[in-house]
Amino acid sequence: MPMGSAGYVDLSRHVVSVELGHNLQFVIQAYSQSGAIARQSRLTFRTKYCNISQGICEIGDSKVEITVAWSQLIKNKMEIL
Repeated sequence: MPMGSAGYVDLSRHVVSVELGHNLQFVIQAYSQSGAIARQSRLTFRTKYCNISQGICEIGDSKVEITVAWSQLIKNKMEIL
């Protein structure tokens, strides 16, 4: 995967939707030359109304720091009153 500026990995999605009370799970995989999955690591965050969640996913000798900024999607304007 190509590296962006300042060592960041550019993701195909920048916004995802997760229902409250559920989890957001990241799965990071490293592949062998044959194309088989050589290593795999998971990181799971429980949803929040707001704030951020941070975690580190280790896979082999590499570490990936993941930061999630949570915000609520308002379906009905009455929900914010």
